[in-house]
Amino acid sequence: MAAARSQAYASSRYDPHPMPPITLTDNPTSLIALLLLALISFPIGLKMPPLASVPWRQQSRALTVGVALQWLGLPLLTAMLIVAVPVPPGASNALWLVTATPGGYVLLTFALTARSDLLTALGLSLTTTALKLLLTPLLWWIGVRYLLPEATAASTFDSVAATMSQVVPALLLPLLIGWLIQQRWPAAVPRVARVTLVLTLLMVLAGLVDAADALRPGLQLNWPPLLALVIVHHALVCLLAYGLAWLAHLAPAQRRSVVLACSTFNAGLAIPLALLLFPYDGIALLTLGFWALWRVAIGTAIAFYWRWRPIR
Repeated sequence: MAAARSQAYASSRYDPHPMPPITLTDNPTSLIALLLLALISFPIGLKMPPLASVPWRQQSRALTVGVALQWLGLPLLTAMLIVAVPVPPGASNALWLVTATPGGYVLLTFALTARSDLLTALGLSLTTTALKLLLTPLLWWIGVRYLLPEATAASTFDSVAATMSQVVPALLLPLLIGWLIQQRWPAAVPRVARVTLVLTLLMVLAGLVDAADALRPGLQLNWPPLLALVIVHHALVCLLAYGLAWLAHLAPAQRRSVVLACSTFNAGLAIPLALLLFPYDGIALLTLGFWALWRVAIGTAIAFYWRWRPIR
């Protein structure tokens, strides 16, 4: 069934009368993705630091620059690339979904390694996590409406609205439960986090098995130009972030945090959303997978490069 649905989905992307939108009940991938979102959101609540730990007033300029880059600069840059460079529709979907899900708590690991301003990184992580609840669905709708003319049947406005109505509870409720456990039973947090990690890995494996039929056609694509686009996009994002942070006269350690924040994306949110929005688009799923690996590899390289460079 999954193979037939994947083939029908692929043909519908170029059909002027596409198949009806994929709903959250006609494929097991949807349930897996929602459970995966919940399992990813839950440990964030378990480990979320208190808002009072960030000196918001002292960090206001750095946070303003970082948030503006993440939610305005990065979307504008991605939009220009989608318009200027001919890429497969699935890859366009993936690039825009990356744009709509910036940040991620891996930023704190990179910031610690790079000897950047940890308070700036923490403030950007907390701010971006809160803004995603509103701006991620808004950016995705803008992309579907204005930038993705070959948007798939699963990416219509009605489908996006229905999907987001399921995604927000899947993110918020586990986040609140994790935060309550942190506040009421802090001694249990390490054990609960370990169990959650095991369940998350099992759910990822289940998602890969379920999406295997969709991934096979994507493997036949001419990938080198598309991967080059991903690399160029990431390099432009880093240059844009560093340039604007320098123009804003941020401290060197703060500039490092802003660059790291803008060059990462929340793979834990983007990949489950991809499984919900276009579960049978192998090109989009493989593009996101490569982006996640590239982000970790280059983020780690930048962090260690800066670790051995003087802050000046």
